[in-house]
Amino acid sequence: MKKLLFFALSLFAAVAGLAAPAQPIVANLTLPAETVLPGVPFDMTVTVTNNSAAQASVGLIAQFIFTLPDGTAFSPPRAYDRLEPNPNPMGPTWVSLAPGESRRYFVNWRSSYPNIFHYPEFSGPGTYELKIALTASKPGEDYVGEITTNTARLTRAVTPGEDEALWRQMSATLKGKWSDDSLSNSLKGPAILREILAIHPASAYYPYAVLLEHQIRPPKPPTNDDVTRALAAAERFPSSPVYPHLLLLAAEMTEGFAIDALYRHDWKARAEYLAAAERYYDEAAHKIKAPVLRAVAEQERNSARGAIERDKARAASTKIPQ
Repeated sequence: MKKLLFFALSLFAAVAGLAAPAQPIVANLTLPAETVLPGVPFDMTVTVTNNSAAQASVGLIAQFIFTLPDGTAFSPPRAYDRLEPNPNPMGPTWVSLAPGESRRYFVNWRSSYPNIFHYPEFSGPGTYELKIALTASKPGEDYVGEITTNTARLTRAVTPGEDEALWRQMSATLKGKWSDDSLSNSLKGPAILREILAIHPASAYYPYAVLLEHQIRPPKPPTNDDVTRALAAAERFPSSPVYPHLLLLAAEMTEGFAIDALYRHDWKARAEYLAAAERYYDEAAHKIKAPVLRAVAEQERNSARGAIERDKARAASTKIPQ
C-alpha cells in the first residue's frame, strides 16, 4: 500500500510539474570577464527573452544579490540601479517584449558609478556568486512580476608582486573598507590612482587608472594626450576587462573635442575631430567582443557619421568655409 501511495504521489508531482506554466520572460546574467582584480568595478550583461506567445514586460530596476566567499548572503540595501541603455531616465522602468524578442542590457559603471560599487563587502579577493532580481515601478498590465536571473560566478584574484602590493596598499588605505569605486570616489583613492599612473605602468591596475582618472571630481578637461594614452593602454592590455572601455573612452573624448569645436565655430577642427571619432568608434566596433559594448560603439559610430553628413549639408547650404 505504501509503495502504491508513493507511486501515486510521484506521478502526481510529475504531472503537476509538466502542467506548471513556463516563466514568460527569462533573464540571463553573464559576466564578460569572470576573473577581475580586487577593488575595481566589473561588467555585467543581462539578456531578457520573452519565451511566451504574447507580449510581456519585465522590470529594469536591478537589485543585486551576492553570495560571499564564506557563504554569507549579501544584498546591498540601497543599490537599486537601472539597467542600460536607458535613453529616458524619467521614463518607464520596464521594457515590453514581443513574443520571442530578446534584448541585452548592462550595468554602466564607466560614465557614472551605480550604487552597487560603493560597498566593500565584495571588493576583496575570493570567489563570489551573483544574481540580479529585476523589478519595475508602476508597470503595465502585461508585467510578469519580479524575476531573478541565473547565478553567475565572479573570481577576484591578484598576482603576487606589484599587483598584490598595490592591492594591500589600497586596502590598508581605507582600513579594509576599500570598495570598487574607491580609486576615484574616495578621499585617498585618487592619490593611489595617480601613483599607479606615474610609477606602475606595468601593473594590471594601470589601465583601470587610465580609465577611472576621468571620474575624479572635479574632472580634468581631456586633451589629445589623454586620447593617445587611452589607446596606448588598450594596445598594451588587450586582455584586460577594461580594454573595450578604453577604446570607447578614446572615441568619446575625441567626439567631445568636436562638440567643443562646434561651440567655437571652428568648423575645420570639428570636421577633423568628428572624422577621428568616427574612426575610433568603428575600430572599437570591430575589436570589442562583448555584444552590448560593441552595440554602443556601433551606435555612436553611426551618430558621428550622421553629424558629419549634417555638417556637410549645412556647409553647402550656408557656404561655411571648411
